[in-house]
Amino acid sequence: MLKSLKIFMFSKWEKESCIVKFTVHTVDINRNLEDQFKLSWKRGKYKGATSRVIAMNSLLTFNEPFQCKVTIYKSKSDHTVRQKDITFVLSRIDQSNDEPKVYGKVKINLSEFYDKQTSTTYTVEMESKHLRKPKMTTSFHFKKSGQVSDINSDEMTETQDSTISIDKWDSTGSPNQSSVNFSAPNTIPFKKDEKDDKNDKNYSQLSKFQRSNSRKTKTMPVSPLMPSQNLIDFMGLKNREHIKLFDAVLKVAWPTPLTPSFIAIPYQYPPAVFPLFASFLKSRIFQKDEPLEENLFDIILDMMQKAPLSISCSNEKRFVTFLVLYVLINTECETYGLDKQRVKSFSEKFKLIVNKSLIAFGKPLLGRTEQFCSHFLGASFEVNELLGEFESNMKDVQNLLMLPAPIKSAVLNSFNAMMDVKLLTKMVSNPSLLTFKNAMIWSSFMTALESSSQSFHHNTNSNNNDTNHDNNNLNLNNPHHTNSQNQKTDKNEEEENTEYEGLDIRHSNNENNNNSYELLPLSSEASKILMMAPQIGKSPEIAKEVCPHLSPNIVLFLLVHVRPDEIMAEPIDASHFVEYYGMQADGGLGEITPNINQNYLDVASSIRVKDWCKCELQAEVVAKFPFFKEYLPASTDSSQ
Repeated sequence: MLKSLKIFMFSKWEKESCIVKFTVHTVDINRNLEDQFKLSWKRGKYKGATSRVIAMNSLLTFNEPFQCKVTIYKSKSDHTVRQKDITFVLSRIDQSNDEPKVYGKVKINLSEFYDKQTSTTYTVEMESKHLRKPKMTTSFHFKKSGQVSDINSDEMTETQDSTISIDKWDSTGSPNQSSVNFSAPNTIPFKKDEKDDKNDKNYSQLSKFQRSNSRKTKTMPVSPLMPSQNLIDFMGLKNREHIKLFDAVLKVAWPTPLTPSFIAIPYQYPPAVFPLFASFLKSRIFQKDEPLEENLFDIILDMMQKAPLSISCSNEKRFVTFLVLYVLINTECETYGLDKQRVKSFSEKFKLIVNKSLIAFGKPLLGRTEQFCSHFLGASFEVNELLGEFESNMKDVQNLLMLPAPIKSAVLNSFNAMMDVKLLTKMVSNPSLLTFKNAMIWSSFMTALESSSQSFHHNTNSNNNDTNHDNNNLNLNNPHHTNSQNQKTDKNEEEENTEYEGLDIRHSNNENNNNSYELLPLSSEASKILMMAPQIGKSPEIAKEVCPHLSPNIVLFLLVHVRPDEIMAEPIDASHFVEYYGMQADGGLGEITPNINQNYLDVASSIRVKDWCKCELQAEVVAKFPFFKEYLPASTDSSQ
């Protein structure tokens, strides 16, 4: 009691236990890299980390919330708050050994946000060994306990931040050569070419636009749904400032509506679909008589790629958002009187963005196949063992994809293409394995896989009852829920309840001749080239028939690097091949990319396209973006 009294009388400080809630939104790495990144944090004894993500147009999107306890020390005399640091470390994953390397680090003083009444968004440049420093955007909000007590200054302790050793930092100037860049032209990385340097040196007009409109200060309180001031000027469409409208809409991390609409039961429309499509319609940029700013489509698409889109926006939600928007823009031309030529011009650019988001969603799943790839390349397992392991991996991936059937099919097609690229890249990255004997095993596996895949396709429907998704998670008793879904026949309901069930794992290439179909065409053709290397060396023209999907530079690499073994003892003379195709014998390889040849409009007939607007938004959302009411059914306008 006496000790407490002394502290009260002589203490110059008081303490309060709080909880700080923060969300890691994005990190702009300012470079076009395709490696995986994760962000970890540490505050005292508390720590955490995000999931791994891949950058889209140099932007890493996390949108992951965290919280931790923190004790705040406040001076009684001047009410200053003692510094409380939280450390963030951005790690780049080396795909050759799955080891993280520190790409950026920053320490943030949490006491700056202690007295803020609302969540504060904070953008800060991180320490890095790279010339272009990454910039991290987070938001912080304190939850105070209200329990304040006195404390002596000698009791106020703070954990010292540890120093990161030099060997832990990432200092590479380009992506690891063992990783596959999925955004470059149809080539594979064996030696560094000038492509990465050009990406670093050249800035597009879009990047200049973004930089010129960036915030001047590091700290800026932001309301989650606060549109820019200039949006009011645009509401009457007097100035036709389209960029200002999309800038306001795309800065928002959209919350889930009070009553969501559904793509297919029980999968909801992503929260950003309604505000974005409503903005496309309101802006009239797809109307033939509407004047457009220079490079407007490019600017909008660049902003879309860097937008948070929705609260806790995963790679899956980002892909589905872009996919559904692509479908709506192309299928609702008649409904909203859109100019088809403008829609086509925009869609040609937008489809590339949809493809990139699909790859970003599917690429992390490749990690589940790493052991199979090692067994396949080693050629030390029986074909049946390899086949069983591959099919097990594919089923694991399918089970992870809780998507409507047509969208799930698009993701699986992309995954197959990425798997094919991964196998081929590993083949050419390990020339010592390029032997006739290994090629025989690889080719036998491909033949068995093709046969098994077609058998799986015929038996899929018999397994439809194996997967039963419980719709109890869908709150159909919500008093705000519309009755538009209730007028379904029993047959339609039965069809909707099977939309998540087993799918053919084959990669559809929209070819009519299914008899010549190959699940992994690139790696399959590479195996055939190794087996037929002597014939192709003498008659290079037959390469067009043996490997129609492979470029001549890849074929040449395989011919040059195939190693003699007990079956094929002599090295291959590739001079005729070089002469026939007019190539450079010492030409390097670039990067192989998956061929995403999806017709996304095929999904339109299997999803509820017309239901995009059958949702109920929060009153504050409609109040701040009043033009949304023009596209909401009258019965769901919560502002009325």
